[in-house]
Amino acid sequence: MIINIIKSRGRMLMAVCDDAILGKIFEEKGAILDLSVGFYQGKKVSDDHVKEIMASSDNLNIVGEKSIALAIELGLIDKDHVRRIAKIPYAQVAINRE
Repeated sequence: MIINIIKSRGRMLMAVCDDAILGKIFEEKGAILDLSVGFYQGKKVSDDHVKEIMASSDNLNIVGEKSIALAIELGLIDKDHVRRIAKIPYAQVAINRE
């Protein structure tokens, strides 16, 4: 998986994307999932590293079957909250740590 970490004002946003779909653009019924933009560009890391960072992030932007499965496994999202564009699953999560 590919991750990009953005830190701002003491909070951490993690973008995670399955490496097989990175760089592609998916469209369906006017909705676009653009994985070619810099926001999703980052470094390839192990599943364990992704889990560790997901668990400590304040906001998550998750795209792809494998990435979504890890977030569900960690209890960060419910499968009913996963959306799809052109059969590609994605979810956004804001975690309140206060």
